[in-house]
Amino acid sequence: MKKATLRELLTEGQIQAPSIFDCISARAVELVGYKAAYLSSEGVSYSWGGVPDMGLISPDEMMWLAQRVVDYIPMPVIVGLENGYSDNPLVTFRAVERLVKMGVDSFVIDDTTDFRGLDSERIETSDRKVWLSKLKAALSVCEGTDCLVIARTFVKGTEGLSSAIERCKAAEDLGADMTCIEGLKSLDEAKEFAAVVKGPKMWSDLGATNGMSDVEPADIAKLNFPLITIHFTEKGAMFGMLDFAKENNKNGNTVYHDMHNYDGMLQGTDYHELFSFHKKWIPMEDRFLDVSDISNKPNVVRKDWGK
Repeated sequence: MKKATLRELLTEGQIQAPSIFDCISARAVELVGYKAAYLSSEGVSYSWGGVPDMGLISPDEMMWLAQRVVDYIPMPVIVGLENGYSDNPLVTFRAVERLVKMGVDSFVIDDTTDFRGLDSERIETSDRKVWLSKLKAALSVCEGTDCLVIARTFVKGTEGLSSAIERCKAAEDLGADMTCIEGLKSLDEAKEFAAVVKGPKMWSDLGATNGMSDVEPADIAKLNFPLITIHFTEKGAMFGMLDFAKENNKNGNTVYHDMHNYDGMLQGTDYHELFSFHKKWIPMEDRFLDVSDISNKPNVVRKDWGK
């Protein structure tokens, strides 16, 4: 059955897309009912490269992983394409072309440079024309496809909200399917953004302050924010591994791990079941290995060979 595209799902209502960093994290968010996933450069940087999210992951590393995630999960995948990997729009064109061919539903292109810090006030942003040129290249690739181009700006941290809104308005006028301001923190900021940029907007990395969500998803849905990205898989994975490691190290065995039942969220305790090891792959292997009937079949000569 053909999976629904992100474009189709967004017509049905607001979607939250958790960040993922590999096939296991993708499987986890799928199993609990999320409808889309965001392949985040942050998660990939930490899990694959052991480096912070400072533009240190190469395009080939991101493409390699994106292909496997897209092939694996039956849900739309959004890819964090950072700054398109170059100030040359042709480099961005080629990267986007590869994503579209592999079946990615959407991607995010930032206006950052190759010099990045984890603090938004230290992130260096590119010239507006450079960013727009890369968006134009990406849009040319996606024309006539269902792949959505999301334009994200980081200038709020250094130049203020008004400058960020101006950049998003320019991206929208250029034809970007969706725009995003990194670092929005309140409903008032969302309203100011929506007053100028009327089209679809993405809320990047919904967070919490003093134990309260910065905004309520239903409130920003009214302002045409149909897509929200959220980060939790990295912390969740680290917590789970620390918990198992602590107990197994303390006990000197693997009883805690082996008997853990995912707190009842999944059937059984064998994680191989998540990847259809017994249900699909072993029976398929047995079927291919069985060639006992080959001697009973007549030789078949294709008469159309060479036509």
